[in-house]
Amino acid sequence: MTVDGESVELDIKTCPAIKHLRDSGRDILPCYCEHCDHTCGAMAEVAGYRFERTGGMGACIQRFIPLTHKDNEAD
Repeated sequence: MTVDGESVELDIKTCPAIKHLRDSGRDILPCYCEHCDHTCGAMAEVAGYRFERTGGMGACIQRFIPLTHKDNEAD
């Protein structure tokens, strides 16, 4: 985890959900990681942040970035 000013970045080396699915021999849909976009995005929004994810399928970087006045005008 890295904190830069007010933003937070999580470097997920091994996603526990993907690991569990793999260890259980389950199929993993290519869109699986999108659930984090929706869940984390909703939590971030009510806290005044936006959420970004890069990577996926077992490892990703998640960023929580404060909404700026400009971000709020776009809604």
